[in-house]
Amino acid sequence: MKKLLITAFAGLFIAPVLSNAGEVSITGGIGSELCLSCKTKDDTNGTTTDTDRVNRQGFSVLTIAVEEDLGTGTTAYVSVTNKIDVTEADASGATNNSNWSLQDGRIGLKGDWGNVMLTSREPIFELTHIIDAFGAQNGDSGGTQDSLLLTGIAGGLYNFTHVMPDMISYQMAPMGNLNLELVYGWGAAEETGDGTEGTTSGTAYDMSIMQVGASYAMGNITLKGSYANHTEVDPNDGAGYGIGSGAADASGIVGALIYDMGNVKISVAINDLEMDMANSTTFTNTNYSGKTFERSGQSINIQYPVSTGLLTFHTSMVDDVKVDGTALANSGAKNWNVGYIHNLSASTYIFGAYVNKNLEAQYAGNTASAAETTETHMKVGMRINF
Repeated sequence: MKKLLITAFAGLFIAPVLSNAGEVSITGGIGSELCLSCKTKDDTNGTTTDTDRVNRQGFSVLTIAVEEDLGTGTTAYVSVTNKIDVTEADASGATNNSNWSLQDGRIGLKGDWGNVMLTSREPIFELTHIIDAFGAQNGDSGGTQDSLLLTGIAGGLYNFTHVMPDMISYQMAPMGNLNLELVYGWGAAEETGDGTEGTTSGTAYDMSIMQVGASYAMGNITLKGSYANHTEVDPNDGAGYGIGSGAADASGIVGALIYDMGNVKISVAINDLEMDMANSTTFTNTNYSGKTFERSGQSINIQYPVSTGLLTFHTSMVDDVKVDGTALANSGAKNWNVGYIHNLSASTYIFGAYVNKNLEAQYAGNTASAAETTETHMKVGMRINF
């Protein structure tokens, strides 16, 4: 409901501005991604399942942004990015529906003094993890979801990859080569597994967030870092998999180094996440029963520009999760992807990527111990900016 209200409020903000269109600028983009071949392989018995039409393997996205120069050194702006996921209940196509969601909504003012906004979006902590070319250029298309392996405590447990509602963000004016951003979210019922706000397993989770991020450029090297502290979150990430009562607090820190050599860009990110339960809770996978969970990970990306576009290689790895200080064997995961962005014009490009993701048998806390699996995705898409 809150997302619908924010979208409606943004529409009210846009309407009077458009009536005086000579003083405003309008930009945006529209794109779509399809999965040509998405499969999951059971590495124990060798069976492979086709998942092309399962788990939202295709989507479309639309962005509209409007700005007006107020003539006082300040610019007013509003932008909305909406996403349509296509999902089916099973590979047979027995059930077909779609999920229309607000991916990024902003209303704000900016000037020489900085940038302040009311927003529902993926905030700075998550964005610091995105070091791959697809994530930087395509938002949620082409590779972002494949490069965010590092943001989850474990499979089915709390994940920092969220479109966070009810936030205020302040990006300070640059201080030389230093940029700072502060984000505060004042508590909102966390989303349930089906994308609606409310309760999970009869329990309301009044999630509040605080994040701070910084970047510092020095020649060819840029350093980035972010810290997040989320209170009273759903430890099962809204899915309600066999959890008892009780919320959790989650925190994380991430650092990234980007080295731009002109013709090649190399980026590295390292993080550490922790979730603390008020009470020891039994998850579906009883190996995850405990109060404190810790996970760390690393990722690296290499980008190589060519005359017609950009080649990219990305790999991520998360270590075994620690439950109450003890590492759980065979609970890690890793992925890699290679991709290509081909420029058709200054504002239109197509892209393709091959993704390989390996999840060890104990990676998921929301299912009982299972076999190690490998997911492969062959994705293509197109985006037009205006």
